[in-house]
Amino acid sequence: TGSSLNTRDAPYRIHFSDPPPDPICVPHFPSQITETTLEVTQSTKEVDTARSRLLELRRSVQSLEIDLDALRSQNAGLEGSLAETEARYGMQLEQLQGLILRGEEELAQARGELQRQNREHCALLDAKNKLEAEIATYRALLEGGEGFRWDGVGVAPQRDRSGAAGTVMASGWGESHCWDV
Repeated sequence: TGSSLNTRDAPYRIHFSDPPPDPICVPHFPSQITETTLEVTQSTKEVDTARSRLLELRRSVQSLEIDLDALRSQNAGLEGSLAETEARYGMQLEQLQGLILRGEEELAQARGELQRQNREHCALLDAKNKLEAEIATYRALLEGGEGFRWDGVGVAPQRDRSGAAGTVMASGWGESHCWDV
């Protein structure tokens, strides 16, 4: 019975469910439609502009990402090159430091050898000077030198009555050709 009422009232409901157009509102429809159309057109233009701007920005982002990837790749290459260069120069520096160390060792050895040779030279020079002095003294004695006397150890200059000794110098006597190294 409830469904028969719904079927029976259906034509009336359709008829009365839509209210008739209000005579006061009817004249405003065309202006509202025009206004809404303008708003939709403006909104469509804004959406199109926004889409275009979005596409531009996406292209710009893609371009920047490509540039960034290229720069990252270039940076990685440069860092690798820098590491290789640092390693190469590090090895060269070690080699140079080794050469310097060996040179310093050789210099120290040469300096030591030079000092040893200088000491030997000085000792030989002193011996030479003493021998030359003795030779000069003996030569003077052999030639009849009167200013010398035998003191039991060797020949010494004889002192005169004033206490002054005779002066005989061999060549090189008292000269020193030694130096510090």
